[in-house]
Amino acid sequence: QTPATARQTAMLQLGGRGDVVIPISGGLSSQGFYYEPRVGIQRLWASIHECRAASAPVEVRWQGGATNVTCEEHLGCETGRRIMACSYDGPHGTWPAMHAGEEMAVWFMLQHRRGGGGGGGP
Repeated sequence: QTPATARQTAMLQLGGRGDVVIPISGGLSSQGFYYEPRVGIQRLWASIHECRAASAPVEVRWQGGATNVTCEEHLGCETGRRIMACSYDGPHGTWPAMHAGEEMAVWFMLQHRRGGGGGGGP
């Protein structure tokens, strides 16, 4: 059974396409740890929120740019929360160019309040 608090949790995952420490595709990392693929984690959270099983590309204002930001989201979540993932060109420990990572995180967090529904679109 899913705890009620899980249904209050929205998720935004940011990851560099060149990350070998926590690889987006999962598997054995450069440090010898095994990770689940990001797509599997996203699908799990989408099922908790009763979203569409398949993610769809979504545009955000940080799209493209110097680090080629792209985002996808599991739409139609019954809880009103958002389950999103954004990728960009870069290794582990980097952010998208020009403070985009920080801006994206704040933008995402400000859409959600504990106990309330989701909010605005991309």
